[in-house]
Amino acid sequence: MELLERLNQDRGKTVVVITHNALVSRMADRTAEIRDGRIVRLDLQPRRESARSLPW
Repeated sequence: MELLERLNQDRGKTVVVITHNALVSRMADRTAEIRDGRIVRLDLQPRRESARSLPW
């Protein structure tokens, strides 16, 4: 996750992660909730957490 985080921050690369782990979503600046193949919720995160700060 730290590598993906660095690619995004240092090189401006877009990273799309699909997960059921709520901790991972705390690293994102945007999240989308999908149910039955449809986007049911879009959120902007005011503050992202770093991969290192998460309690893995």
